[in-house]
Amino acid sequence: MSYLRNAVAPTTRKAYDGVVAGFRRWRQEQRRPLDALPTTSELITWVSELADRGSLASSSIRSYVAAIGEWYDQSAHPDNIDPNPARGAALRRVLDGIDRAQFTQQRGPVAPARPLLYTTLQKLLFDDTARDRMRRAAAYLGVAGAFRPGELFASAAGRPLQRSQLQFYSDVAGTVPTAAPGAGVQPRLLEVTLRATKTSQLGAVTKLISAVGAVDACWTWYCDTATRGPETTFFQEEANGEPLTSYCLAQDLARRHVQAGLGEVRFTGKSLRQGGASTLAVQGRDEADIAALGWAPGSSSWRVYARDPQAQRQRAIQLAAQMQEVLPPQPGRARGVPAGRR
Repeated sequence: MSYLRNAVAPTTRKAYDGVVAGFRRWRQEQRRPLDALPTTSELITWVSELADRGSLASSSIRSYVAAIGEWYDQSAHPDNIDPNPARGAALRRVLDGIDRAQFTQQRGPVAPARPLLYTTLQKLLFDDTARDRMRRAAAYLGVAGAFRPGELFASAAGRPLQRSQLQFYSDVAGTVPTAAPGAGVQPRLLEVTLRATKTSQLGAVTKLISAVGAVDACWTWYCDTATRGPETTFFQEEANGEPLTSYCLAQDLARRHVQAGLGEVRFTGKSLRQGGASTLAVQGRDEADIAALGWAPGSSSWRVYARDPQAQRQRAIQLAAQMQEVLPPQPGRARGVPAGRR
């Protein structure tokens, strides 16, 4: 049983334990058996009550269901052959209905947060100042690599990204390391080494970034901070100043979104990660390719981002652009080929 618990990252397991404790309290209020395996009808009743309260986003409710699903796997007898109700089609339809209801009726006065698509990021304007170059690099890297906020910025869960965790390459294959800054070489690939992530607690994890805008932005800021040590925070305007936070960056990007004439929007620290998954979903990429950006094996949480109306709209526009006009056959063009000339 301990091996099953260790299959989940410690931070995720801690959050899941809190959800299970809340589910048990709900069962106690409903006078239901506390330790019995959950059923489909019970979970539908529970998530419906959570949605009716209006205090949780649909994505949070889905994470709650994932926690109960993990608890079911750990609690069920090894010989149990019944399907996990948390992953059943009936509950999935209810969750889809909650998604749609919350998109049509915003939760109170606060608009729901949106993912920042890579194509949208390219429309935002940045000045040629140290602060803007730093924020541009952070935004492009966060979206292109679908990074979690805690993997780039200072948080309670870990340290911010440091210069020593970046390695640039002059070729797309990643075999020729780029020379020192100022050598006049433009890198084409960026490798970011994460010491530990929520996805994998077993050791260092590397992410490869080849998006031209992201590599260029990070290289520019890397050259700007060439005099700093390898263990210094990468996204920090001044050498001894305060590091950039995900909240500050999200507020800045929302302001630039308005300035670009794209309308008001609310971004959060997770909008970069969500935007990376949404961008690939808009492009019709394979599910395995999207999950490889940094989701645990078997995780489907990234699918929530692909259902965002903005992502669906962009996907529809791309599909419409691929439609080719079918011209009617013109008189005299469709002629048969004589048998002797075939």
